[in-house]
Amino acid sequence: MPSLNPYQKGFVVRVAILAALVLIGIVLAMLAKSGMAGLETNSGTNGFSLLNMIGVIMLVVEPWIAIATLLYGRRYEAEIREHPGVSRLLTVYRILFWLQVVILLLAALFFAGMLVLFTHPVG
Repeated sequence: MPSLNPYQKGFVVRVAILAALVLIGIVLAMLAKSGMAGLETNSGTNGFSLLNMIGVIMLVVEPWIAIATLLYGRRYEAEIREHPGVSRLLTVYRILFWLQVVILLLAALFFAGMLVLFTHPVG
């Protein structure tokens, strides 16, 4: 990364932190779920509950960091676009960010529809 300016380095670091948070959060949550599924008593669940809690906290913090990264990319877009590779990373990041927003909105609509369906039966 010696040819990157400070704004490009900042953007790449933010995207790397974001990706690490998502991957580690998913892995920890999956490890905790699979570990708790094999236990038959409550005595061993404390460690797995802690893993699950840490994984979920990482996934809860992720959207806020994603928004901050998007704002950083928008603020320093001209400087970031000077390097072709980082420019493509910014474009891909924006596409994935808005795709995530659309998927979350569709999921919210789906669960709201299910809530209405189950609380107000038709017929």
